Amino acid sequence: MVIFMRSRYLYTNDCVHGNKPQCTCACPINMDIKSFLKKLSKGNFNAAYRLLADTVLFPEVVSKLCEGKCTTVCAKYINIPMLEQACVRYAKSREPNNYSLPKKDGKFAVIGSGICGLACTLRLAAKRYDVTVFERDCRIGGSLADVMDEKTYLDEFALQFKYAPYSLALNKEIDSLDELAEYQAIFIAVGTNGDDFGLRNSWNSKSMATAEQGVFLGGEAAGADKIRAIADGIVAAASMERYIQTKSMSGQPETFIEDEPRFTVAIDRNSRQIIPLKNDLYDIDETIAESKRCIMCDCTACMDGCDFLKSMGMYPKELEDHVLSAVNMPHAAFVERVGSRTIFSCSVCGHCQSVCPRGISLENLLLDCKKSLFKAHKFPDALHDYYLRDMADAVGGNYLARLAPGHLTASYLLFPGCQTTESGADYVKSAYSYLRGVYPDTAIMLGCCGVPALWAGNTSLLENTVGQIRSDWKKMGRPTAVVMCATCLKTFRTYFPEMKCISLYELMAESGLPDAPTGPETDLAVFDPCSSREFPGMQQAVRQLARKKGANLTELPDAGKTARCCGMGGHIYPANPNLVSNMLERSMGLSDKPYITYCTNCRNLFLAEGKQCKHILDDVFGIKPLAKPYSITQLRTNRKRLKQELLQDVWGEVIMPENTIDEIQLQISDSVLSKMNNNLISEEDVRSVIRKCEETGDKLFRKDSGTFIGSRQIGIITYWVEYRPAKDINNKGVFEVLNSYSHRLMIGESNPDRVEP
Repeated sequence: MVIFMRSRYLYTNDCVHGNKPQCTCACPINMDIKSFLKKLSKGNFNAAYRLLADTVLFPEVVSKLCEGKCTTVCAKYINIPMLEQACVRYAKSREPNNYSLPKKDGKFAVIGSGICGLACTLRLAAKRYDVTVFERDCRIGGSLADVMDEKTYLDEFALQFKYAPYSLALNKEIDSLDELAEYQAIFIAVGTNGDDFGLRNSWNSKSMATAEQGVFLGGEAAGADKIRAIADGIVAAASMERYIQTKSMSGQPETFIEDEPRFTVAIDRNSRQIIPLKNDLYDIDETIAESKRCIMCDCTACMDGCDFLKSMGMYPKELEDHVLSAVNMPHAAFVERVGSRTIFSCSVCGHCQSVCPRGISLENLLLDCKKSLFKAHKFPDALHDYYLRDMADAVGGNYLARLAPGHLTASYLLFPGCQTTESGADYVKSAYSYLRGVYPDTAIMLGCCGVPALWAGNTSLLENTVGQIRSDWKKMGRPTAVVMCATCLKTFRTYFPEMKCISLYELMAESGLPDAPTGPETDLAVFDPCSSREFPGMQQAVRQLARKKGANLTELPDAGKTARCCGMGGHIYPANPNLVSNMLERSMGLSDKPYITYCTNCRNLFLAEGKQCKHILDDVFGIKPLAKPYSITQLRTNRKRLKQELLQDVWGEVIMPENTIDEIQLQISDSVLSKMNNNLISEEDVRSVIRKCEETGDKLFRKDSGTFIGSRQIGIITYWVEYRPAKDINNKGVFEVLNSYSHRLMIGESNPDRVEP
């Protein structure tokens, strides 16, 4: 079933990668100069000659006519005309290809045997069409006789037409097109002073078409120079062929000459050409050296800046072709081939759009793919299971939406975001205390903006989450949201635009800093979270606050409008952990200085890899910076404790003590705990497995190690644990965990042990 219908390149149509560079557009024939120079640079003169002949048709003639318009716009001022001459001179094989094609139906007339008419003739005759050339003079070549030796061009014509037969009528002047009624299409290439049969004013410079059905015109008769006349002949041949097939005079757009490049590369005015040592001609070594100076101009901005595109080896149009083809695959093939790699490896951070000269957003492409896959029930849910369970924890039992004590409405609403409540509880408490000191009626909402659902393609869950926030926001009197997380700010601006938002950092920059000691001057580099890219006010406010707290700040190469993702965006870790490592390594390598950031995710990832990093609110509120990131279990505990402490400290609600002592206690080494965190396995997941194994006896025993191995499916993930009772027999209910891992395979058809997360 096709789930994603499209016209070609809905998202990347404006991508200029692979488009003709400025040298090719300056060339009257649009020769692929990059490919030509690439072959020459390797000393492959025969291949370079074949490309030249296939493009310009008459390489010997063109090498003598070329004025080097390409060289005048070349970024390195490469001497293309001399390289063309060298190519013709040093190519050992100049024999044209003989494809031995059968004759084709189609009868064409060409009026004029100059270089334009013969270019059209060669293109058609090589395809075995019936072509007749009418020449009013006694010889072919037209005005070429005015600029070069006759033998040169006649020998060239004889060579290139060796396997492309055509009929030639010399001394035959056409006085009326009615004389050619038997021909299906006609090309007028009569030169400067020839008869255009009154069609010049109706001439289409792109397709060579005229107002007369089946009649085309070009070359010097249309004001072209001799090189452009060849291009006119080539385009006319393609347009004539399409006309006899479809009766359309619109031509073949892919053959039209492009004069204006879609991208340009600055010219290096200091660049110097190779100077030939003898006879003003390049020898073989000089030809190769001059060709090697080509920098292969192309737009590679997104590939240069995006670790995802680099890892996939795809430019935008290739990516769009690939992922939208994958979306239409059968389910099994999709999951196996690309489900866990391409679509789900993009962090949807928008960095590509920020550096693209055309503003192309691959973020939108990948998000729409995810939405389509989810809607069609072809989504590999396991890749987002952990993050959606975490989101459920934030918007479920740990959700809180409260007005300030003694107030019926609010002018401001603090929204920390789900990750800040997990790993920045002290920031939340300090920020709320600060805001209530400045704006006493400030409300608070602990929850999630819904972005995990967006990144999982689940738009209905996103809408429900935003809907809950919208409902409570309205009850509070539609306050201005004070947001601590750049991703939350981006999500609200997109999916909840009616709510006015401001970052906490901007508000603090305007309202003044809280009373907190200022530390010693420190040299720090600011790491902007990727979502902050759209909010320069937030970025500048953070810098202002940091400087007020004594920081000497260094700007990273990728900052501000081109801020990059730390690796957390899109929740790509389960699909491509190696890419996340590469992204982290690149981000950490931007500076040797310690980082300061305003995203707890960025901070946590950097700390996990040993990069010194602190949060801006550490300095603002005088909080001791985190030394290492919290474990998964600690994160969930932090969020729960934050809600309880706020309820008790702010609203004075008596919190009934909970029995937090589980009958299953765990002993876990640091190495095993690290592995669990890397595999997104919490202690509660492990405890659940052991509890099931102990209650049912459904476990395996290893005699060699004296350990038990058992599994349990929680949601859509199957968790395995290797464990044994604690060595101290008095510690009943205490188990030592030696290993744990998970997978998406379900054990047994009925899955009787499956439990909902």
